[in-house]
Amino acid sequence: MKISDYLDINNITFLKSKTRNDTISELIDLLEKSKVLKNRDQFYKKIIEREKIISTGIGMGVAIPHAKMNT
Repeated sequence: MKISDYLDINNITFLKSKTRNDTISELIDLLEKSKVLKNRDQFYKKIIEREKIISTGIGMGVAIPHAKMNT
């Protein structure tokens, strides 16, 4: 399986945000527009909680924000 099997071209973008929280919010907005999220506010809260534990940044402006959600 290739990574492209998991990616939606509509969710790949160059971000305008400069801060971590604004960037996360911008990414979540993108997911919300794609109808991927059921609860935007809950997802944002979980992502921020995860970032407080340890950053998901991997360097050079790249990060893989993620969190566990109860479904």
